[in-house]
Amino acid sequence: MRYDLTVILAIYNMQKHVRDCLESVVHQTALDQVKLRVLCIDDGSTDGTAQILREYEQNYPWLEVHSQENGGVSVARNSGLDLVKDSEYVTFLDPDDTWELTYLEKVLPGMKSGADSIFFNINLVDATGALVKKLDICPEFDQLGKEEARRRLILSKPASWTRIHKAELYEGNRFPVGRIYEDLALMPYVTSLSNTIYVVRDYVYNYVIDVNNSIMNSSKSAIFDIYPALDFLWEKFGDRAHSYKDELQYLMLEHLGVGQSYRLIGFADATTADYDRILRTLKQRFGSSWRKNKYIDAGVQKVNINSALSQVIPQFLLALDMGLVRNTAHVTRLLNKITARRSTT
Repeated sequence: MRYDLTVILAIYNMQKHVRDCLESVVHQTALDQVKLRVLCIDDGSTDGTAQILREYEQNYPWLEVHSQENGGVSVARNSGLDLVKDSEYVTFLDPDDTWELTYLEKVLPGMKSGADSIFFNINLVDATGALVKKLDICPEFDQLGKEEARRRLILSKPASWTRIHKAELYEGNRFPVGRIYEDLALMPYVTSLSNTIYVVRDYVYNYVIDVNNSIMNSSKSAIFDIYPALDFLWEKFGDRAHSYKDELQYLMLEHLGVGQSYRLIGFADATTADYDRILRTLKQRFGSSWRKNKYIDAGVQKVNINSALSQVIPQFLLALDMGLVRNTAHVTRLLNKITARRSTT
């Protein structure tokens, strides 16, 4: 059978959430119009996840369960990619998230058009499913030329579930194993391979914001995986890196220059050297040109970054460059000032 779309779910101990996730798939309004294949990769779950998955596998022949020893999300996603065959498109779905019931209906025109990549808008919801914020993946898409739009979407939220790619774009491309930030390490590159992009204006994916356990508040040293992730991305672009200097520069500014500083707030052992490393890495890659990135000037960060820092990134980066942001206390004071300013406007 030739599939229109293969969906990969990397699942580990999700018995509390996976049923809601799968229900949002099996009750799609356009299910009869799409030849769908769902690959559930059970990454060594030890709770009741496997039993729930087998229940759905028995009732829906296009839903498959593949079990493996626990290897982490990248290993599970790569296993799913290795199982893709005879499919026009591939996407991912996190097992604690859900699709709107019109997801397939809304992305179907993009698939019929033959676009290399399909993007869509996102609902950010809390653990109860209540809407927190609507995320427009690229508000200016219709005003951009084809090449500008493609480059702009390279910068969009890099989560693997935020887009549908033609399966051929994943040939030779896999997630790095053993570290976090695996999406950032790969997805911008895969998007750069797209010649044509279709954007759905509807909000069809419900992403659960894990406020309490977010990596943005992590105290684990794994937050330093951001460096090898960005190195991996740079190496993927290879000889094309120079042609994508502005885009790679922005990604480093957002995820390292700003994101890493913010994450260090929750890292108990953060030192001045950790902040110096941010600046040193930026200068090694870009010299002093990073201070005038065109996407920062255009305000792309106001869409991409879900925090108060998105409003003052140019000033924040200047403070970083001047050595005014050198420890957790400095960043905390800055955030408090921003929060106070926004609450009075």
